Amino acid sequence: MGLEMVRLLELELKTYDREHTRLEDEHRGKFVLIRGEDIVAVFDDFQAASEHAARWFKQESYLIHRIGTEMTDALVLLDGLAALYAHARECEQQRSACPANALAPHRPHEEG
Repeated sequence: MGLEMVRLLELELKTYDREHTRLEDEHRGKFVLIRGEDIVAVFDDFQAASEHAARWFKQESYLIHRIGTEMTDALVLLDGLAALYAHARECEQQRSACPANALAPHRPHEEG
């Protein structure tokens, strides 16, 4: 997941936070599909929401959330994802600076 995807997810979480009162009043228990700052659609079940999201957005960022349920501490999740992505980029940069065999897995000598 790239840093841009993390930013988009953060935007989608903020969109839910902004709209949650109206969504809870009108659609409690259903599933909302959010893309960026837009409420795309509301579905009766997760399966329908995920099928539509996969068809409409393919590999792009989107959020599906059951309306009226607590968000798992999303900002902590986002912080963790951002840290993981930063670490992955650092490792990738180190790989390009090292000889190819420097990161090869250790294989003990086999005796024949």
